[in-house]
Amino acid sequence: MRLVIELTTRGSARAVDLANAIGEPANSVSFHLRQLARYGLIGEDTERGTDARERWWRMTSDEGFQADLGELRKLPGGPQAVGSLQNLTQEAARAALSVALEDDNDGPGEPTSWFNDFGVHLSRSEVEEFQNEFGKLISRWMERSRQVAATDDGVERHTYIGFAFGAPMDAVIGTSEPGGRTAPDDAEAAQ
Repeated sequence: MRLVIELTTRGSARAVDLANAIGEPANSVSFHLRQLARYGLIGEDTERGTDARERWWRMTSDEGFQADLGELRKLPGGPQAVGSLQNLTQEAARAALSVALEDDNDGPGEPTSWFNDFGVHLSRSEVEEFQNEFGKLISRWMERSRQVAATDDGVERHTYIGFAFGAPMDAVIGTSEPGGRTAPDDAEAAQ
C-alpha cells in the first residue's frame, strides 16, 4: 500500500526512488511494481522513461488508485489479487480511520488528521454527478501535491492518505422494508 500511496503522491517515480522512500530494497520494490502493472493497477510512464534500466512508473489514473475489480477478477490470478487488494485496502482504511478518530490535533507542527462522515439522498445520475465533482476536487489537490513534491520550497509537509467511498445506507445498515425504511433488528423488534 505504501508503494501505491507514494506513487499517487509523486505522480511517477522509479523503483529506486520508491525504495528509498519506503525503506525497502529496490529489487523487492521493482518486483511489486511489476505485479501491480501485471494487473493494470499501475503502468509505465513512457514520457519519462528513457530505457529499460530506468523505468518510470505511474498510476493508471490521475485521480488516485482506482481498480475495476470485475475486470481484475477475469485475469489469471485475478481472484487472488482482488482478495489481497481488498484486504490491504480494508486494513489501510481501518488504520487511517483509527488515527483520524484518535488524533487530538493539539501539537504545534504536528500533522493534523480529520474525520467527516455525511449522508446524502441521491438518484443514480446525482451519484455520478457527485462522484465527478468530488473527483475534480481530489484531482486538483493531487496535482498541487505532485507539483510541490517535485520542488522543495522549504515548507514542512506530510503525506496524507484518504479514502472516498459511498454505499447505499440500506446495504450498510441492513435490509430495507418497502418504502425505503430500514427494517428493525431483533433487539428493536422485541421491545
